Amino acid sequence: MKRALFHERSIIKRILIYNLSLVSIIVLASRLITAIHEILGHGAAAVAYGFRVSVIHISLFGGGKVVSNFNHPEPWANFIYGMAGIIVNIVAGGLCIILIRKTKKPNNTRHLFWILFATMSLVGALAYQITGAYYGYGDPAGWAGFLPNSHPVFWAPFLALSPFVTYYCTKQYLSVQEIFFPVRSFGRRLSISAATLGAAVCAYIALFVIANQTTAFLRAPDYAYNKARLRVIEQKRADLFKKLQEQYPDLTSEEILNKAIGTEIKVDRDEIPERFPILHILIALNIAGGLAAVRFAGAGQSDQAVNQNTGEVVYITMTAMVVLAFLASVNGFVYVNI
Repeated sequence: MKRALFHERSIIKRILIYNLSLVSIIVLASRLITAIHEILGHGAAAVAYGFRVSVIHISLFGGGKVVSNFNHPEPWANFIYGMAGIIVNIVAGGLCIILIRKTKKPNNTRHLFWILFATMSLVGALAYQITGAYYGYGDPAGWAGFLPNSHPVFWAPFLALSPFVTYYCTKQYLSVQEIFFPVRSFGRRLSISAATLGAAVCAYIALFVIANQTTAFLRAPDYAYNKARLRVIEQKRADLFKKLQEQYPDLTSEEILNKAIGTEIKVDRDEIPERFPILHILIALNIAGGLAAVRFAGAGQSDQAVNQNTGEVVYITMTAMVVLAFLASVNGFVYVNI
């Protein structure tokens, strides 16, 4: 009885320490991914084409932004500038996967960092590409400017690929989790994953919400809705203009236009065309990919759990706190040259 109680307390303690490292890693990895996206992606593309970057902003837990005077006449240049962030994220994630595969003993917190960095880079880039191309918002809208009638081509294949990427990355993550928490059954592996990675992701989401953060791929559905609402308003105003012309034949077009503009246009929600909720489908597919990885993950090489290096956990936690403190001190503006 006492031994079982001691064993349970030991597992809870190890989970808490492990979760502290996971939350810290997610914070650091997400900020590094955002910095790579903005600086090595959009910023580098702008400079390469001879334009000036005036502001680089990286938020505490959400997205970032580059402000530049980029204004190239060639469609290809605008396409490259718009997609540079997603491209460098995919390249960075792919290089990390190669590095991870070459690592023979993945039993430390640093290896865990690179696995989560690769996962967040690839899954995040795909999510942004899918929602952005589908809703015509953010960086992926550059595809629409280059090939205006090819939207499905630039989100459907990525949507189909997404669960497989999540499956592969989750299996890589589980290979490390199995070292710290070796299990044999699917149920046990699922419960450990929920108590560790699931809890850490929920903690990050809580920080995201509390800090009132946002990202482009979350804003995309609202952007599309507001755009559709404006189209309905414009159509109603055009119809009103025609009615006013018939009602007031003695007025000039300018006077009728002023009347139409001055009239409040009301739009009911059911008048706005609803789009298929692609974001919900994307989340469901990624969850399915992750659960499949948990289901088919192989057992670890040993039943003996390895304790995390406390020094590494403290180091990565302190580093995450320093990064957040720096971003808070500059209000996210890591570079300003106006």
